Amino acid sequence: MPWFQLGLYYFAAWLCLLSLGFVLFRFPLRPYAVQLVLSALLLTYISVLIRQYDKIYLVATVQPICAILCYRLIFRLRL
Repeated sequence: MPWFQLGLYYFAAWLCLLSLGFVLFRFPLRPYAVQLVLSALLLTYISVLIRQYDKIYLVATVQPICAILCYRLIFRLRL
């Protein structure tokens, strides 16, 4: 699968997952729209790089850490 098509799938998946996290905890999505797109782009980039270099074993450690960092640094949310 080409990396661009793969990136679109990952972008949609990360955007949905981040939005779901906000909706589950009843945060409004509209004020965080720019941050959602920015963090989805960063997480997509990380996901595509992991997939492209065949480092699948890093998925279980790197992606959750990056997602938590996005919630803390980009959204300024405390867990």
